[in-house]
Order: sequence, then structure tokens, then C-alpha cells
Amino acid sequence: MKRFTFIVAAVFAVFGMFSCTEKLPNPVFSSTTEGDILAAAEGGEYSLTYSIENPAENGEVAATADVDWIDSWNYDTDGKVSFNVQANETEENRPAVITVTYSYSGGSPQSFTVNVLQAAKGTEPPVPGAPELTLTSEGEISAEAAGGDFEITYTLDNPVEGVNLKAEHESWITTTINDGNIAVKVDPNADTAERNGTITVTYPYQEENNPSFTVTVNQKGTQGGETETPFTIEVPADEVGATSARVIATCSDASLYWTSQIMTQSEFDTYVGDIANMENYLMQLLQNTADYYGYGSIQEMLPDFLYPGTYTDDYVYSGLDSQTKHLTYSVGMDMDATLTTDFYFGPEFTTLEPQLSDLTIEIVPTPQTTSVLLDLYPSDQEEYYFATVIDDSFYTAGYTDEDIMNEILSTYGFFLAYYALQGDMVDYQISGMLPQTKYYAIAFGVDVNSATFTTEMFTEPFTTLESQPTDAYVTASMDNYWDINDLAEYNPDYGGLLQDPTNPVLAAVDFEYNETATQCTYILWIGDQTASPEDEIYSATLEQGDIAAAGDAAPLFYVAFDGDPTTLCVIGMDANGNFGDMYMEVITFSESGKSTDYALFDDYYNALMAYSVKSSAPAIMKPQTFIAKEMPTVIKAKAEKKISKVVSMK
Repeated sequence: MKRFTFIVAAVFAVFGMFSCTEKLPNPVFSSTTEGDILAAAEGGEYSLTYSIENPAENGEVAATADVDWIDSWNYDTDGKVSFNVQANETEENRPAVITVTYSYSGGSPQSFTVNVLQAAKGTEPPVPGAPELTLTSEGEISAEAAGGDFEITYTLDNPVEGVNLKAEHESWITTTINDGNIAVKVDPNADTAERNGTITVTYPYQEENNPSFTVTVNQKGTQGGETETPFTIEVPADEVGATSARVIATCSDASLYWTSQIMTQSEFDTYVGDIANMENYLMQLLQNTADYYGYGSIQEMLPDFLYPGTYTDDYVYSGLDSQTKHLTYSVGMDMDATLTTDFYFGPEFTTLEPQLSDLTIEIVPTPQTTSVLLDLYPSDQEEYYFATVIDDSFYTAGYTDEDIMNEILSTYGFFLAYYALQGDMVDYQISGMLPQTKYYAIAFGVDVNSATFTTEMFTEPFTTLESQPTDAYVTASMDNYWDINDLAEYNPDYGGLLQDPTNPVLAAVDFEYNETATQCTYILWIGDQTASPEDEIYSATLEQGDIAAAGDAAPLFYVAFDGDPTTLCVIGMDANGNFGDMYMEVITFSESGKSTDYALFDDYYNALMAYSVKSSAPAIMKPQTFIAKEMPTVIKAKAEKKISKVVSMK
């Protein structure tokens, strides 16, 4: 058999030599190494394995690495390549790729690759199959002073379901983590000094030794700032709450007039975008503020707005949005609204998450025609709360409950302490409503020290009653008016009443009630409104006017001599809250008709001051609230004449 077999084989061999051109099979070179090679931080000898099918007589195996910390290749053992891994002296895992090539004559080289991952100094080797996080972009970001947008790229192998990357960094850096990349936003640097930060990205799939990498952020300072800023701003960390923050700004230059404000990061991104646009942004805010408070121009407002010299602005902002990043800044400005310094940006702060108490408040409304009586029952008799009435306008404008509470708190500020309630309240009256109109009685807990809300908002809707026919009627006259300059000559103390030189006259309103009328709603509109639809003026007077009762002190208004006409509107109300017809009179104040009976003014003024104290009506005590009101929108005067903070663009 052996002989026969040999002969057959020989015959086939000879046949193949002369009758066929078929070549011998090519070598097949492949890796038999399972997975990646995981090396310890201290390094050492490691190996990979391979197989060769149909090896060529002159074939050779050679290996290379894409790093210099793998060396000392050894091929002495068939099917194995040994090599040395140097110690890792860095604090990060480091990867490498080994390429193994099989070369032979008469054919193309064949190769495969094997990944090597070495542990960071002082850590254990990575666990096979564990998540691997690798930075694939540069490890440093260089930003100009104006800031900008940047990108970090990475790979994440063997992710764990439900685990997300985490990025930690300074407050002037914002990151958004996406699949395979991280969007980085660097805020403008208003300081002249360079600042440095780090972005540490971690994949926290276990309690410790999680894969991570770090990217350094270096940002230039503002150019040209050769002189030191005169401003300092401090934000005490323990006085930043959910909706409030204390900001202390100072100026060391006695010759400057200046202001200090805050803005949200969102406002900066939306309205500014670059420090170069800050001046335009501030001017728009100033114009908004001047319009809001009734000033004729920015320049007219600035004496009441800017701080002088070395003044310290120690201010607690209230009504802020919770969990929101804010920027602080100061800038010098003269009375012509020309900037005299660069913008100085102080520390940033982020408001906290609201920590609400378990206080509940039961609201029981009893609607009247233009008012409501509220019975209020808090679950804790010692906690402070605030109650008022709002209309549908908040909801149609898209306000949330938190927005509504912040708007109210921002309006009252630290005067909230005068209006906060404690314990049960019965027949708590709120007026100034229209008949047969839907409103919402609201109440919520408050911290009177920080002017922040401490509970959710409790709401109870109601509809005011329909006004019934009544013959209640009130007329009025404004025949007694005085030039404030004359009053100041008569009594220098009256000189302080002159708030606006364009309205140097104080006019008294004298009411006359018929037998049915017990109260009235009144308002003084700018301009002759007799051509306007009477029903619109009637409704606007009810909604925006002030209330007087028979026997009250006569109110006073600021007006001007020989200026535009004004329209006095008065609506009488009976004891049951029903409204009668409206009295309307167009009035002008000629200089020739002014009163010189200064003793009579003493009577009016003293009666008004006594009434203000008795009724706890601080708005009436402020002379600037006696301004004639312009139809159709009335902005209620603030409790303070000094306007130091701008009206937001939100």
C-alpha cells in the first residue's frame, strides 16, 4: 500500500508539473490574541499570539507600535511576539496600537493590529470589557477674552446602560455633552488678567477609579486694560438663595458716577453675545427703565439712578429665577449717559433650587362688585405669607406660578415685610377690580428677610358681582392749586415737594357726594379724553383709579401751568359696592388761576399726611405719585424715588 500510494502521488505530481498552472495556497496570517492587552501601570513584559496557515519558506514576522513606550520586540517563539511596556508615570490611562506584519516573497504582506491600554500611575489595570473613555481632540483650549464656542471629541467603548458622562469645570465654562463630542462655551473675560480652568470629563459607572480625561482651558484677559479697575464686587455665597442674592459693589474713585447691575447668562447670550455689545445693551435697559418710571429721557433719570463716587451698593436682588446663572457688573457713566470706564464683570453666581416648606393656605373668597373679602387659613400660624388678587393677564402671557410669585416679590422687595401676613385672616379686603370679571385669589409663603417664596402658590378663582343700578354720584373740582416755588418761599420745607420742574404745581381734588354715595373711584388722565368711548374710559377708571371715601383727605396731583388739558373722571359707589354714573371734566391749570392762600394748602397737606399715616398708604405719602396718569396704561409708582436698578429685558 505504501508503495502504491507513493507511486500515485508521484504520478499526480508529475501530471501537475506538465498539465496545470495552479499555484500553492497563499499564507493566511491572523491574530489569536483575545481582546485588548491590558497593561499594569508599572509596565513589564507582555506578548501577543498569531497563527500562519500555509507558511512561506522565507516568511518573516515583525511588529511596530505607534508609541515609544513599547519596545524590545522578541520573535524567538513561533506564534508569539513578546515586547516590553515601560512604566506609566502619568495620571491617566494611555492607549497604544501594535501592528504585526507577515512579509514573504511572491505575495503581498499581511497584517493585523492589537490594542494596548496601560493603567495610569497608581491604579489597577483596566478590567477586560470595562468602559474605556478616550480623548480624541487636543487636551487644551485657548480662548480669546471675548470667549467663544469650542468642541471636545472623545470615544467611549463598552458603555454601561443608563450611565452618562459627567463634566466638571469653572462657572465661566458651560458644557453640553453629546454622543462623541462635548460642546464648550467660554464666557467673556472682562478682567485684564488671563484666567485658566479645567474641564474634567468622567464616566461614573462605579464608585471609584472611573475612566476620565481632563482638558485645560486658557483664556486671555481683556486687552488695553492698563489701569486697575476702580470697582469691586462681592457675592456672599451664604446669601445666595433660590430667588434672591446679595451683591455688594464698591467704587474707589470719588470722581466717578457709576452703576452696578446683574444679568442672567441667558440674557447675555440673547441680547449681548460679546462684551463689545454691552454698551448698547445697557443703553436699551436705561431707556426701558426711564420709560417705565415716567422719565422723559435717560439723562433726566440719571441723577436718581447713578451712584456717586465711593458709595457702596449693598443690595439684595429678589424675584430671581431659581437655578439660574447670573453675571455681575459695574461701569462708570456721566450725567450725559457717556461711559467713563470699561465694564467690570465681578463674580458669577447661580441661584439655588427652591426649598419649599410644607405650609398650606386655605383661601375662601367672598366676591363684591369691585373687591373681594378673603378668609385665609394657614396651616402654621407663625409662618409669614402673602395674599393678593391677580387677573387672567398673567396666564395669557404664559407666566408660571413661580414667575407670578417672583414678579410680585420683585415689585414689593423688602417692603414685603409691611404686607406679609401671619395667622388666620378674616375679611381681608382687596379692591380695584371690575364688576362681573374673573380673578384669582392667590397666597403663598414668604421669607420676609430675603423676599423669597417658601411654598407653592395656592389659587382660588372667583368672579366679582354684577353692579346693580344705583343713583350714587360724586362730582369733583380742582379749583385750588398752588405753585410749589411760591409754597417754598412761604415755607422752605415745601421746597422738597418739587420733584419734576416740568410739573411744578400741586392741585387738590375736592369731592362732593350725593346722599347715596359713600365712596368713589377717581383718576386724572392726561389729555382731553371726552372723544374716547365712554365705556372704555369708565372701565379704565374703575380698574386703574384710586379709591376715596366720604370724609377722606383730598388727594393732590402734580400738574403743569397752561399745559395739555387733563380729564378728571369720578365714579360714585354706594354702600353695597354698586357703581353709579361717571362724572367727567376737562381741566387746565392757568397760572393766573393759582391760589395764594398758603394757609389753605397747609390744611390740605396736613390732612393728607395725617390720612396717609392712619391708613398706612405709603404711596400717597410719596409726592411723585401725585402725577396725572396717562391713558390707557398706568405704571404704579415704586415705594422709593431712588431708582438704582434697571428694568430687565426679559
